Amino acid sequence: MGDVNGFLKTNQAARRIQLESIIVLHRAELSPRDILSLGESGRYVLDTEANEGYELQIGESVVALGEIVEDEGEYYFEISEVVENPPENREVL
Repeated sequence: MGDVNGFLKTNQAARRIQLESIIVLHRAELSPRDILSLGESGRYVLDTEANEGYELQIGESVVALGEIVEDEGEYYFEISEVVENPPENREVL
């Protein structure tokens, strides 16, 4: 297998491909009743253990872990770990 980063940086067709990605802040299982009880504010209180970092998910696979960082008023996702072998069938709550 070749250098994937080199391929993505130099191949014009690969640079035009767009993938939907999601930054996962917290996972929770909520019933419809729980969702309706959020009221007009729509606020959900995170568990105190929810500060385990964040996941970058492409499709249904977690591909990286990281944190949200702020620089001059803008927020970025900074990757701290690439998940080499993401589980094939991750249970999404």
